[in-house]
Amino acid sequence: SAIFFDDVTLAIYPNITISTPDIASTNLEVTDISGGAKVTLTKGNGNGRIILIRESSDNSALPVNGNFYSANSAFGEGDNVGDNWVVMRSNDEALTIKNLAPETEYVVSVFEYFSNGSDLFYMSTGPSKTFTTRLQQTITFENTENLAVGNENNVVTASASSGLEVTLEILAGAGETEG
Repeated sequence: SAIFFDDVTLAIYPNITISTPDIASTNLEVTDISGGAKVTLTKGNGNGRIILIRESSDNSALPVNGNFYSANSAFGEGDNVGDNWVVMRSNDEALTIKNLAPETEYVVSVFEYFSNGSDLFYMSTGPSKTFTTRLQQTITFENTENLAVGNENNVVTASASSGLEVTLEILAGAGETEG
């Protein structure tokens, strides 16, 4: 018995080895936005990067080589690395992180990596940035109809979503005249 082949193509794939990147991301910037933060950076020489965020603490756990962490841009929803949450694992240079608490200090860290799909190697150093989110509040004004300058019966009530006391005084503006 014999086996015959017609028109055979033989493909040889080289054994590609990868190593840890040696140029970290730079120009890490974090901008506080309502309920979150916008992160921008300049890529290093990895084919991807992981962004971790934690509430300010001394724990600065590092990603472990070989672990393909799941990321979610909502704080607390991605995989956990020590006290850090994975908010990005991709080749991107920008991210908006959601679900951050107001008036809270956070630390964002970025680690370049090389991956060939089966192996993954993270840098053990990378830029970090500490920032504090602002108090987010909405001020609602009521009874604003028929207001007039100089009218002693002007009554406006205001309430702040944060519970802060709001005081409103209606004054004549520059250039306005009474009479």
